[in-house]
Amino acid sequence: MSKRPARSNFQVHSLPRQVAWFAGLSTFVLIATVTLEHSDADLFQRFFGDYSPLLIVFSLVGLGAASLVFLNAHAHATVATPAVWGRALLFSVIGASLFVVPTILVDILQPFPEHLNVMPPPALLFYPVMGFVVEVLFHLLPLSLALFVLNYVLPFGDVSRRFWVAACVAAALEPAFQVWVGLAREGLTWKSVYLGGHLFLFGLVQLYVLKSFGFVHMFLFRMVYYLHWHILWGALRLSLLF
Repeated sequence: MSKRPARSNFQVHSLPRQVAWFAGLSTFVLIATVTLEHSDADLFQRFFGDYSPLLIVFSLVGLGAASLVFLNAHAHATVATPAVWGRALLFSVIGASLFVVPTILVDILQPFPEHLNVMPPPALLFYPVMGFVVEVLFHLLPLSLALFVLNYVLPFGDVSRRFWVAACVAAALEPAFQVWVGLAREGLTWKSVYLGGHLFLFGLVQLYVLKSFGFVHMFLFRMVYYLHWHILWGALRLSLLF
């Protein structure tokens, strides 16, 4: 008797709710992008250059939706899991808060650039936009591509093993990018080594959150981290370190 495939968490009865969660988050991010473009277009300049932020974010919304459809079918990832919302929120608040502590200590020992952060009130819209961009560009897309390769080109092991191999590949991209930026700016330093390892572990935990709780919860995990690092500490460090 053939073995039945595992059921997807993205069940038919939950489809409207899943679509609504992603549509709601995407709409907020797009509105925030338009608002920032009209109030201070230079905010996105160092990240997007002369390209339209709205066009980039809109494209990533589509790519993120396609990635989630693929990841649901092949890794049972969902957009959100309301049944475990309390547990997922607690995990995000505690986990992200713990991650930010060593980075603040590094910043105190050897400060990062002074104008590293965007200050409120624009920060309250800017960081959700950039958080969404990072999650799709550095996590959803590479995770989907890596899993596609492992499933169809180099199939091996069980589904869970393939997922975590793909997750390691995806988790390595953001730290690789940040280390490359740091090398171009100041060469290889102990800070860049720390940042690479820190972001790799951060990415792996976020992908655990994606698989266990859903994309919205993964996004919230990053938002808690950004709240501590970019907004609260971002304002405090200016008076303490400079």
